[in-house]
This record gives sequence, C-alpha cells and structure tokens, in this order.
Amino acid sequence: MKTPMRRILVSLLVALPLVGCVEIIPRPPPSDRFYYPMGLVHVDVPGAEEGMLYVASANGDRCYDNGAIRAVDLDALPGGLPPLGAPVAPTGPVQLESLGADAPELQVQIGTFAGEMAVWARPEGGHRLVVPSRVEGGLLNVVDAAGASLTCVPASDAEGGRDCTPTALALETALEDQGEKDVQRSLGPYGVSIADDGEMFVTHSGYYVVSAGAQRLAATHVVRMNAADPTVTKENYREVLSGGTQSVAIGSRYAFVSARNVSPPNVVIGIPRDPADNRVLYFPLQNQLNVQSARGIALSADQRRLYVIARAVDELFGGNPDQLLVLNVEGADTNAPSLSIIRQVPLPALPSSLRLIERAGSTPLALMTMQGSESLAIYDDAVGQLVTEVLGIGLQPSQFTVDLREADDGSGGVVAQARIFISNFGDGRVAVVDLPDLRRPEDARLVAHIGQRQDVVESQQSKTCRMVE
Repeated sequence: MKTPMRRILVSLLVALPLVGCVEIIPRPPPSDRFYYPMGLVHVDVPGAEEGMLYVASANGDRCYDNGAIRAVDLDALPGGLPPLGAPVAPTGPVQLESLGADAPELQVQIGTFAGEMAVWARPEGGHRLVVPSRVEGGLLNVVDAAGASLTCVPASDAEGGRDCTPTALALETALEDQGEKDVQRSLGPYGVSIADDGEMFVTHSGYYVVSAGAQRLAATHVVRMNAADPTVTKENYREVLSGGTQSVAIGSRYAFVSARNVSPPNVVIGIPRDPADNRVLYFPLQNQLNVQSARGIALSADQRRLYVIARAVDELFGGNPDQLLVLNVEGADTNAPSLSIIRQVPLPALPSSLRLIERAGSTPLALMTMQGSESLAIYDDAVGQLVTEVLGIGLQPSQFTVDLREADDGSGGVVAQARIFISNFGDGRVAVVDLPDLRRPEDARLVAHIGQRQDVVESQQSKTCRMVE
C-alpha cells in the first residue's frame, strides 16, 4: 500500500502539536498514468500520423498534491493505435496501458478538480492549453505546448518549473488586489471555450444568491478574457442569473452558455462578444420544458442550429428522460437573436458533453458522452434521431476531443473520417472511437483504451491511492 494522503499527515500535525515539526511528504501526481482524467484536446503534428493528445488529470479524490496535464505522443504509444478504419479484432479493443516515454517535460502540475480543456493555436507557433480547476481559489491553468513539451504560463519556479499552480490565475480572488473585495465571485470555474482570435469565455459551476426586489435569485459569473494575455479586471466578470453555468459555444457575435442548474428558467444564456455591449440575453425556453440542468452546448458552423444537452427533472426516478434540444437560431448576427425548439430527442441516462462534427454537403453530427450507459451516442440531424450508441466506453465518460482526417475512398475521391478520444473520469483511461466514414455514423466503433485502469480503494480509516498491479 502506498503512502496515505497528504491531508491525513496534516491531521496528525494538528492532533500532535507538542511532538514537534512533522515533515509533509510531497506527493506529486503520477506521470505514467492518468488520474481521474477530464479535459483533453488533440492537435495535429506535421509529419505525424496520430498527433499529440493532452489530457488533464483532475485528481478527483485529492490523493495527490495537484492535478496534472500530460502530453502523449500518440505515434509513440507502445503497441500502437490501430489504423483508422481497421476492423476491431475478435479479442476486442486494443488495451494500451503504457503512455510511452516518461520525461519531465511531458507533464506539468495544475489545480485539482480540472474541468474542460480548450486549445488555441498561438500565432508564433505551438498551442496554448487552458484548463479551469475548481480547487480553492478557482484556478485558471494556462500551459504552452510545443509538441511533447509543456511550459507553465506565467513561468513557475515550483518543482523545477513543472508546478503551474503558484502562478495560475485565481479567478475567485483575482480582483482583491484591485480593491474589489466586495465583488461577489462564483465558485468552481469549469467550462472554457476559445475563439480563433483568442477571445476566451470561462464558466463557473457554483453560484451565490442575489436579491431582485422581493425575490432572491441564484447568480453566477461568466468571465471573458483573451488567451494571449489571460488577465482580468472587474469588467471581465459578467453576472448572470443562473445556478451555475457549464459550457460555452462561441459564435460570431454571441457566446451561448448552458445553465448548470436551471433556476431561474434559463437553459441558454447569451453573452455579447462586443465588450461595449453589457447585455445578458435570457432565452425563455423553460416555459416549454421540464429541465433541471443544461450541460454540453454546441453551435453549428452556419449559426442556424444550437444543440444543448438537457438533464431532466427527476429523470432517475421515473420523470422525463434526458434529452438533446435542437434549437433554431434566428438573427445570430443581429441585435436581437432568438431561439426556438425544433426537436427534443430522448437520450440515455446522464448525458454530459457535446461536440459537433461538420460534414460537407450535409447536416452536422452531434456526439454526446453518456455517463449512465457508459457510451458515446451520435445524433444525425439529417434523420432527426440517434443513429448509434457505442457501448463499452468506460466508467463515467466525460470530455472528448476529435481528430478529423481524410482518406482515399478507392475511387479517386476522399472520405471524411474522425478519431474520437474520450476521457473516462471513473476508470482512469482514454477511450478511442473511430468513425471511418462520416456519411455512415452507424459504423462508429470502439477501437482502443489508453492508460492504466485506476482502482482507488476505500479503507475503514481513510482513502488511499492504490492502483491495481
């Protein structure tokens, strides 16, 4: 059994004040595996077939000092990923437990309880990774990636420059140095999205209570800044009436935000991208729904459709099923956009994240992780229903990222393909699903798992970090 958690040692310090100083043993996150993986992104690398995968470990039970971002060179995975489009072997999906090389530059430490991850292509080259974490202070972790090499932004001296937490932006306290201690800030930064020009929006899953006349309403903040220079002033915080927010879809003029707890009834909230426009737009969809929480959200490339995952009220106790809301968007580039419901599609239990894959000459595919059925569900707007559900993804599938490709179709043309990477928060692995032909989403199949399966054991005294050997 490995060393008990750091917080147990802290408890001993408090309980034995007369014994003298007790050394706190550092417990950095492991670099040879993922630990409660959450946000992840894939980027192409010139000359590489599979590219790079960056995965945030959330340190969900706080067994370690911090969470982490680990870079994985997919072309160098021992055993190798199967070629995209290859059939699944009779023995099942490939199990790739080793992450390959384990050099110091491949991992940096970030705040615990990581949420979504967003990536921005830096004009000077390389990529910038942004991950909010819900640890105390509400850290916004920023990391520059140059292939397999990761660097904290701003630079940090902690742990030889590998611990980014001392220099991360604390969103819950960022205004205190500016004399804004009375500004109410929300808890738990969670979602993040970055536009091509670097404009970035960060959501907060927590909330506080404000008075509006005779009413007391839940409120939270959406924070906007630029990925090139992630600093904030009070003007960056936009207060919204919602019991927390979840994810963001950025359009040309508005950022559409999903409400984590629908109270008051704001399933979707609009934040203008123009800094001079201080409005917050509320779309009264709840009058037609029975929704408790909105989660993943995505906007089509033509800005005519908005797709939202809606968790139903008492779904687990015989209420309405969870659903995908397909919304018509009118006036996405005007001063008065509007949303209306086109379709409500019943979903398997506990849908979480949502991502669109655009298809030339057709409607997009909506991909969704399903935590209740441990699956990836695919909705095709061309037929108006789910067209497949890929089972066996793993325990608590959460976030995902997509590698889009093209291949020869055998007749002189090309076929659009996708390789999908899904973080399994509950079992510590990343699942890999292939879509060999975007015209045939029903052919999607699970082809691999990356990483060791985690097994955290609960003892009578405390939780300890122990992996299955």
